[in-house]
Amino acid sequence: MTACYLSKDKQIELAQIAQSLATSGKGILAVDEPADVIESRFSPVNIENNEETRRYYRQLLFRTKKYSQYISGIILCHETFHHKTDDDNTPFPRLLKDNGIITGITVDKGLEEQCREYKKLGAQFAKWRAVIKISHHAPSQLTINENASTLARYASICQQCSLVPIVESEVLQDGDHDLEECQCITEKVLATVHKALNDHYVYLEGTLLKPSMVTPGGHNEQYPTIYLNAINRIALVLSAWEGDKANDEQALRELIRLAKQNSLASLGKYEAAMLTIMFRHNSSSSMKYILVTGGVISGIGKGIISSSIGTILRSHGFRVTSIKIDPYINIDAGTFSPYEHGEVFVLDDGGEVDLDLGNYERFLDVTLHRDNNITTGKIYQYVIDKERRGDYLGKTVQVVPHITDAIQEWVERVARISVDEDQAEPDICIIELGGTIGDIESMSFVEAFRQFQFRVKKENFCLVHVSLVPQPNSTNEHKTKPTQHSVKELRGYGLTPDLIICRSATLMPLLAREKVSMFCQVDKEHVICIPDVKTLFRVPLLMEENGVFNFLSTRLHLMPKSNYDRSLMIKWRDLAER
Repeated sequence: MTACYLSKDKQIELAQIAQSLATSGKGILAVDEPADVIESRFSPVNIENNEETRRYYRQLLFRTKKYSQYISGIILCHETFHHKTDDDNTPFPRLLKDNGIITGITVDKGLEEQCREYKKLGAQFAKWRAVIKISHHAPSQLTINENASTLARYASICQQCSLVPIVESEVLQDGDHDLEECQCITEKVLATVHKALNDHYVYLEGTLLKPSMVTPGGHNEQYPTIYLNAINRIALVLSAWEGDKANDEQALRELIRLAKQNSLASLGKYEAAMLTIMFRHNSSSSMKYILVTGGVISGIGKGIISSSIGTILRSHGFRVTSIKIDPYINIDAGTFSPYEHGEVFVLDDGGEVDLDLGNYERFLDVTLHRDNNITTGKIYQYVIDKERRGDYLGKTVQVVPHITDAIQEWVERVARISVDEDQAEPDICIIELGGTIGDIESMSFVEAFRQFQFRVKKENFCLVHVSLVPQPNSTNEHKTKPTQHSVKELRGYGLTPDLIICRSATLMPLLAREKVSMFCQVDKEHVICIPDVKTLFRVPLLMEENGVFNFLSTRLHLMPKSNYDRSLMIKWRDLAER
């Protein structure tokens, strides 16, 4: 359609902007909420709602280029449009343009003057919404006509100012009307809007129509749940951020992951993944957790055992992430002397962490983040910062429940973070608790996981206890008493091992394993021995041969995966034999 008052150059410009906004696999992100609306989103996660907080949050969203492959345009409100970055004073519209994003604006006051001003400041499209409410005698045809005419005049003015108009005529779902009446009125409204656009010579090729979404009863009952879940998932970004600058990277990762998932959904390629995660968000019940604890002494290979469990699970098609808990007060390992605690492993995001995370990455072929390493220092700093902000509303802050709750919330949050290139959410989180059961410094973590097993339900929580079975030179016997006492202490704290992995210099005889089984009240099939090996790459193979996957599959009710690389363990065996 050709608009008689638009020059050919302007038509081409508008059409190019509209086509860019409607690029296949991309969407438009609306961050044009007024202050009162964003208050309702900040409040549940205890973020103070003021202009600086709103500016910083949106700066956080706009600073990355990574989501430009999933998002074509971002709609701003008047306040945000005039905000600038805090370091180099770059206006937000320029920041978005530099990151490959088209800037839009909600225009609701002084339309023509605003359009001309915003075009000069870098806007390339605009949005206006007209609302239709259904009741017993409404909407009348006059109401529909007036709304359509207003939208058409808005679209015409936008195009004269070289802005692509997003035309939104929203038929509200509120009311006691049925689906058939809603459909009838929606059809009438859309037809009237298109006629009004035509009557006002609006250039349709340079226009975007924003539709509403209705899910009919003909869909499988799972789909409305999926759609509702997806609509509400933007809150995950705010929950990850919590108004804390230290969480910026985590919030950005969450935003990019959601943008990619919505991109796949727009291409019709995300159904299977959505079905997988349908019950996962807002409920950690379907996430599986494996806690690995240590007994007798530290340094017996909990990290390698944890990595090996993950390797076995990945070989069967499961997505695995790992968390290492270090009970020391230090915030991270970056300030340690190598003589004090060994070398530091530096992650891709700059996090300075325990070397076990390097093992996790190497064994599992994943990319971990600094939050995958929890320390007592991090937890206490997090809780104290909340106390200083007044988040606890003057209550006495204690180890139980505040520290233990913070530990559980941290684990649940980090467990959902993708560690794979495709940004898909993990199925299983392996948590290694550093040190030894009985250490006073790890007591808050032990108590947190005692509570956690009930929080996520027992069928989603498995405890693997790694313990030393020494062989004194005088007799060369496998002494099981230290392991018995270690498990007794663990049970005294309210945690019962599901699988006991005995570390010893040589393979334990059946009699020794039966003794551990009897006195630790664990089936003898669930007591396995991992002796010293020449290469640590042998450990996953030994654990697989001892039936670890079959045990975990039964204990955690793991659903078999159909599409995965069945040759992974063969490749691993080749690696171990080099």
